[in-house]
Amino acid sequence: MTRSALLELVASSEVLVVGGAGGVGKTTTAAALGLVGAVDLGRSVLVITVDPARRLAGAMGLGALTNDPLDVSIDHLQSLSEGRPPIGELAASMLDMKASWDEMILRCAPDAATAKSIMENPIYGSISSRFVQSHDYIAIENLYELHRSGHYDLIVVDTPPSRNAIDFLEAPRRMEEFFSSRLLRWLTLPRRSRLVSSAFRPFYTVAERVLGSRFLGDLSDFFLSFQSLHGGFVERARAVTALLGAPSTSFLVVTAAEEAPTTEAIYLAHELTSRSLALGGIIVNRTLPDELVTLRSKALGHAIADDPAPYAREALELLRPGSSGSEVPPGVTELGSDQQIMTRVLVEVANCYDAMAVMKERERIQCGRLSTFEDRIFRAPQLEAEVTSLEVLLMLGRALVLAE
Repeated sequence: MTRSALLELVASSEVLVVGGAGGVGKTTTAAALGLVGAVDLGRSVLVITVDPARRLAGAMGLGALTNDPLDVSIDHLQSLSEGRPPIGELAASMLDMKASWDEMILRCAPDAATAKSIMENPIYGSISSRFVQSHDYIAIENLYELHRSGHYDLIVVDTPPSRNAIDFLEAPRRMEEFFSSRLLRWLTLPRRSRLVSSAFRPFYTVAERVLGSRFLGDLSDFFLSFQSLHGGFVERARAVTALLGAPSTSFLVVTAAEEAPTTEAIYLAHELTSRSLALGGIIVNRTLPDELVTLRSKALGHAIADDPAPYAREALELLRPGSSGSEVPPGVTELGSDQQIMTRVLVEVANCYDAMAVMKERERIQCGRLSTFEDRIFRAPQLEAEVTSLEVLLMLGRALVLAE
């Protein structure tokens, strides 16, 4: 297999973070690149999705995914370079907020008693699923832990849509800021100081009538215990930030040749570079073949549309029994009276060609908007088959890394 720039990125990175607007094919792209890394490069690869849309399992032809990496059988696939069975490994997982929170609390708590106090607090269940920025931070914390384990050569991360991807990048800093915030100090101060508790009594009297004394007590107890995690959380947040900026981590932005996704791609690419994060490339998904806009194909399409009759007769002759052309398709018995049908078919094909030529022109315009990143633009072709199996996924991955 010829080593393209994108294939080199898959071969050399330890972490690939895939981002972009919603509906542009981030999940299939992430899975396809991970599969190429396992099958054709022999790497041990984990593809993990943070996107709550949960499309990864369907793209890989699997059942439900969980927080624990699921080994994916790839023994039936063949390496493109040498035609041998793949020597790498592939696993997939989907972020489980509750399980990841539990694991993080156990890692960061100063002792087992504190961890138990936090996890048994009634507030914890709601916090672990709804806490502002928690989904993004837990995702990146999970990535850090998986990378630190050393079980995988490459981790490919499928992120939420691009505006949320910025939250994903900002999550460690925001979590660190939360532990130093006035809000956290205000929530825990009454429990830590009798003098302050007396001063807060008028407020708590009103609040208890509205929310209930038990809720306020649980809330204060939870955040008092939660604050004891400060050192562990901040240390990990800084380590996570370092991982995102490491030379072994690269970011790929996926887009479609349409105005809105391209605008999102430009925004995300600039955000990444402004943060000095490694932009590995921009992948333009579902592109059409260049042959659609050659002078020869354009002339042929217009000739068929202008005068389809001779082309219809030639096509019928090729399909006629006993001719040197193709055999008669199943269900076709008499072609001699099908001149009009064939004519309509060819006219429809010619019209479709014109529509696709317009789409190709739009694609050219949108790719032109990405000219600032021209040396890092990759194109993924539009596939005829729906991506619901490893075979189709591997076809997409190879078409992508060999498309330069």
